[in-house]
Amino acid sequence: MKYTEKASELAAREIEARRTAALEEQRRRETEITARMPEIGVLRKKLRDNYIRIIKLVATHDNRAAETAANIREESLSTSESIALMLENSTGDRNYLEPKYTCPNCQDTGYVDGIRCECLEKLLMKYTLEEMSSGSAIKLHDFGEFRTDYYPPGEIRERMIKYHTMFVNYCQDFGGTSTKRSMLFMGETGLGKTFFSSCIVKRLGEMGISAAFMSAFDMLRTLENEHFGRAEGDTMGHLLTAPLVVIDDLGAEPSQSKFYNTFFYNIINGRINRMLPTIISTNLTPDIIKARYGNRIASRMLSEFLPVLFRGTDIRQQKSAQRIYST
Repeated sequence: MKYTEKASELAAREIEARRTAALEEQRRRETEITARMPEIGVLRKKLRDNYIRIIKLVATHDNRAAETAANIREESLSTSESIALMLENSTGDRNYLEPKYTCPNCQDTGYVDGIRCECLEKLLMKYTLEEMSSGSAIKLHDFGEFRTDYYPPGEIRERMIKYHTMFVNYCQDFGGTSTKRSMLFMGETGLGKTFFSSCIVKRLGEMGISAAFMSAFDMLRTLENEHFGRAEGDTMGHLLTAPLVVIDDLGAEPSQSKFYNTFFYNIINGRINRMLPTIISTNLTPDIIKARYGNRIASRMLSEFLPVLFRGTDIRQQKSAQRIYST
């Protein structure tokens, strides 16, 4: 999969920063332990000396070099075990002086046997999705900003409170083994669909889970530009593999085209086949979705996605009225 130059640079910087931090912390622990337990410093110097002795033995080609080297290695193993026991008794960690890498598989180098490590792939995905979403004017929000007073008392308010809890739990359980359900946010404008979508994206980001968050128009326009060579990138590839894709304001595209519907179908169907969740928000009713996007798209959205109905009074209008009243 292709990643942008910016995403590659940011991922490489973070990997390097992780390794640098791990090695600096290791040196700090070495200084602290050596000052507190000088005998460990002596034993570690003995290990280094033994290593040099083995190298010199190999270079001599002496017939007895192999036997001598084996004896030195045995001595070094015993010395290492003594150090480990002393560290365990003192710190509770027999590997206290080893680097504590963020990723033990690649030791914060980003590669294992010349192949990109999973940790580097996740960073590349993270920064690519952030770059994709950065062109959007959608602001991220926090679940703590949710206000029940914007919804009328009774059934509607109780429903929104339940939704708030459901979305928080959705994020909390996202890293689990169970497949996360895709959701279709439906309702009139200004009822919190985009707000809750952004809350989910922000909370998952804080948990280290990347999501692509774009308006339907921005997403489809980007795909169209890449398809016709007006822009470079692999937006479709990233949309098909991202842990979560959030498509905002479906139906607000200024025009319909076969390309748009094909792109949209490929995203929806591809993610369903990969069992990856998608969240779509729209002001359209099910009947209009069918008429506008066709039965193939509508059937997948309306059968595979959990419908979440938003009701109430336009919150933007309420805020505007409050500002006017307060002045």
